[in-house]
Amino acid sequence: MQKTWLKTGINFTMEGAGHDKKVRRSFANVDKDVSAVQVEELARALKMLLEDEVTEAQVVTTEQVILN
Repeated sequence: MQKTWLKTGINFTMEGAGHDKKVRRSFANVDKDVSAVQVEELARALKMLLEDEVTEAQVVTTEQVILN
């Protein structure tokens, strides 16, 4: 079996006073080796810019798997 990295993205779930339901913000073209610290820093930046609380972050990596 051979794995090839294709892409990584981050999905943030946010709550705030300006909307009734949770809002999802997605970011593509994330480095495949993104660290937890980098995800937390981006979440803090989003909170400052949007004044919403980040309640969850999902790092999504897509890989191609070739079966031998």
